[in-house]
Amino acid sequence: MEEQKGISRSPRELLEYNLLPLVGHLLMLTLALLFLWSNVTTFIHKSPTRIPEVQIPKDPVLECAQALRFEINCDFSVLQDIASGRDFKKILAVIASLWVLTLFYIGIAVVFTLLLPYKGFGFRVFFFANSLHTTSHDSCAIREI
Repeated sequence: MEEQKGISRSPRELLEYNLLPLVGHLLMLTLALLFLWSNVTTFIHKSPTRIPEVQIPKDPVLECAQALRFEINCDFSVLQDIASGRDFKKILAVIASLWVLTLFYIGIAVVFTLLLPYKGFGFRVFFFANSLHTTSHDSCAIREI
């Protein structure tokens, strides 16, 4: 892409590089450099770098898994109550929340769908909408006569 004169671009736009690939590539580069350094140390007679050993203790992991299992089982029991029809208030709350989420989704889809053509053909869309608006007023005036 060519840069137009007088328009400054951010560093992210100049690099056209996102954060996640950057972090991944930096980690791969670090791993490759550590591998090369560990192999080169035998030729230059230096001691290799000591990478600390990481160990995760067993008890906190088991406690976390047990707490997560308990929460998931509670959520499943709530879903079972809703599906079986035992709690009518929960069913109504679920229906209302799904209805609101559907309206929100439709609204977002409409906004993005309408903004896409306007971004590319803004002046033409405005001109077309304006001509439709004036045409509808003209037809109303004709009917009144």
